[in-house]
Amino acid sequence: MSTASAKPTLQSKLKPIVSYSLTDQVETKLLELFKKENLRSGDPIPKENDLCEAMGVSRTVIREALTRLKTIGLIESKKNKGMILTEPDLLIGLDKLIQPNILSDGTLQDMFEMRLVLEMGIAELIFARIQPKDITDLKAILKTEKDYQNNFEMDFEAKFHGRIYEIAQNNTLIRFQSMLLPIFKYVHDKGFKLKKEELPKNYVTHATLVKVLETGDPEKYRDAMKRHLKVHFDRTIKAKKLK
Repeated sequence: MSTASAKPTLQSKLKPIVSYSLTDQVETKLLELFKKENLRSGDPIPKENDLCEAMGVSRTVIREALTRLKTIGLIESKKNKGMILTEPDLLIGLDKLIQPNILSDGTLQDMFEMRLVLEMGIAELIFARIQPKDITDLKAILKTEKDYQNNFEMDFEAKFHGRIYEIAQNNTLIRFQSMLLPIFKYVHDKGFKLKKEELPKNYVTHATLVKVLETGDPEKYRDAMKRHLKVHFDRTIKAKKLK
């Protein structure tokens, strides 16, 4: 059998790593291998001993790299199957990092702008998937809204905007929106009171948003949501500066 037709070995696919102390290099090589082998969720990965031999590193280094990949949910151990590739949770750990009290003004602004983009951007999904029951549910939530003479109602905001995200039927967006709630709670806990006379003339209320959802179109909804969130965006930045 000629050398040209020989099946490539694991060692030929993974160039040896000179440094034994840089676990991140091993991690990078593993990710390259998964991509090169076109591995899918549920596929087994090479055994530790084979990886040690192919990379020229100790078992300890291999295990440290594998532990990192376990932590982010990219691999897991299965009984009688060994290590397999898994679909990672793209938002894992993000909720622990969103701590408004330690975020800079610029980061808070970036995140609120992200929320603005998301809530405007899902307009097409919403109008493609909205059902009469969704409008009914939103109107029921509206009945629980307190007058703006009172303090910012965190529970109401979470229910109302959370229900809008549910209409879009995108689980990743739903989860991400819930992770942003600590930022809105931060504003609430700072004691900011938004009174009616402080609202801009072009402010869009929750009731108006529901009306647009009921009778409007994606373009009208995007404009309405932009004007609705602007006032909350301004309050978030102001709260941070008064810390």
